[in-house]
Amino acid sequence: MNFCTKCGGQNAPNAAVCAFCANQMNAAPPPQPNNNANPGGFQPFGQPPPQNGGFGFPPQNNPAAPTSNGLGVISLILGIIGLVLACCGVGWLLGIPAIICGAIQQKRNKNGMALAGLVMGIIATVIGLIAMFYWIANAELIVDTWRDAWEEAQNATVMLWSMIRK
Repeated sequence: MNFCTKCGGQNAPNAAVCAFCANQMNAAPPPQPNNNANPGGFQPFGQPPPQNGGFGFPPQNNPAAPTSNGLGVISLILGIIGLVLACCGVGWLLGIPAIICGAIQQKRNKNGMALAGLVMGIIATVIGLIAMFYWIANAELIVDTWRDAWEEAQNATVMLWSMIRK
């Protein structure tokens, strides 16, 4: 096996380029047998581990270790729920945290989930604020319409009961 010196990825023995980070692989000379080596591969107690990580594993000090994507996932979830609730006028309440989480994750580690959550958060915030102002502007009309519908339902119920009693 051939390990990349940049990311520690395990590649085929004859690979010219790392399959994980596209780093140019240097053809390393085959390892020389060590007659003093422990045949089982175990290190004595108190000795540092071998440089290659031991037992065929990549090095322990991997600079390209995968980073957490928790804020990207949170941003995506908040953006989706914010889009669903945007027409009710409350999507901006979840859109703003989606924007914040997505921007922080994009700054740390650019990835698709954080970008999607960021975009959905922006859309949910814009549509949610427009819908909120629409509902506020038309609140009196909506309340009057509901009040009229309620009175008509009460009148129809009274008329129906009067017809049933006769």
